Amino acid sequence: SQPSAPAAGNLSWRGGAFGGALQGIPTEAEVQETYTTFGGELQQWVSSIATMIDQQVVDLLIRQIEDSDRLWQQALASKGWRLTTDLPRNTYPGMAFGMGAAGGSQELSVFDRNLPKPLCDDFQAAEMWQKRQQLESFLAHPSFGHAQRQYVWDRLQQWRQRGVLNAMRYDWRPSENMPTDAHILENLVIKMLSVHVEFGNCFLAQGSGPPAGKHMGQAPTAYL
Repeated sequence: SQPSAPAAGNLSWRGGAFGGALQGIPTEAEVQETYTTFGGELQQWVSSIATMIDQQVVDLLIRQIEDSDRLWQQALASKGWRLTTDLPRNTYPGMAFGMGAAGGSQELSVFDRNLPKPLCDDFQAAEMWQKRQQLESFLAHPSFGHAQRQYVWDRLQQWRQRGVLNAMRYDWRPSENMPTDAHILENLVIKMLSVHVEFGNCFLAQGSGPPAGKHMGQAPTAYL
């Protein structure tokens, strides 16, 4: 039997052939036609897509963050600093770093967008930190706050051990302040695509309006 179509509310279309009473949003009939044509093929690709996410997104991301942790821990230790996944304890104008509870080693938090003085004076270090921040963005869904990081990291570890298809709990979450697995997967895929093309700016709407960016100078025919 042919799989049923998903709801049309998540996909928006510009006017023209898909215009009508719903101001450019496709009707259920239009979505059903598309899903009838491609739904079976998409289902056949599910396992291949899941394997790609397991190997080229989740596993690669975890390994790169773990490698980055080791690199920064070694580099900072030689300067009397340490890397932390906690929020900065104190924030000063123009810099964001925390002091140890007894005035001990200074801390560089993964939540610091930029390296503080004097670390930022090293151009190579500053460039490496920007790459670390790009990795951190995969752990940060824009609809949730800093508290999500450890939870998302733990979920990705579960996905890595069991595979996305086996470990996925689509709608469950421990609280309203935490993302669901569907949120986490959504963020991973969009951030992955944005590495190669400005996918988020060109195909992801903010609010009720269309995306602000244009891919190759053209507004998107369809967007999320």
